[in-house]
Amino acid sequence: MGREDWYRNTEWSPETRGAFWARLHRSRSEFSKAQYLRIQASCLEGAGLAEEALELLEYMFDHHPEKSELASALLSRATALVRLGRDREAVEAFRASLEAERGYPNARTEAALSFGEFAVLRDLAELYEEVEVELNAFVASLPVLFPLQRFKILAIGAVVEHHQGNRSKAEELATNALRVASQDQSGLRYHPKLGLVGARQYGLLEKLGQLSAS
Repeated sequence: MGREDWYRNTEWSPETRGAFWARLHRSRSEFSKAQYLRIQASCLEGAGLAEEALELLEYMFDHHPEKSELASALLSRATALVRLGRDREAVEAFRASLEAERGYPNARTEAALSFGEFAVLRDLAELYEEVEVELNAFVASLPVLFPLQRFKILAIGAVVEHHQGNRSKAEELATNALRVASQDQSGLRYHPKLGLVGARQYGLLEKLGQLSAS
């Protein structure tokens, strides 16, 4: 295991867990401890170990609530809760992540995109107005660099506009989203394949197909 791999585990055996906690307790700064907990939790959540991820995040919130790490950690909490089907709690975690971003603007995340994708895929129309506000703020706050980001913004926007009865606008956004999804180059000189739309976006692609069929 490399020097930086001890807090990026994707399995959580008793041995791995024990080694992680031993290294964590030897870390000196509060910032480092919070960051290691947040990154390890994200790796576990991505590997499908949502309960284990939540355990680490709750420990971080209770013992090392570093302000610069809160937005990302709360977003990881939201995605773990989504994975577990705890949707009401997930909504509150998304909101908390977005609020943490507003309280510490340098800690930018993609919580707005994740929140919007969650609402659209769960057909939670009661959240669409809130999602629209957050997406507009996201677009206004920083440049959208990657095709995947543009695709999500356009696809979520298409679903929201369709729900609001703006069929022409929804069709325009959906067409643009599908055009972005077909890109095989990012447009970034040194990272031509970074941030492309892939098969993992099946859910949003399916939603766009449903719009065109309705």
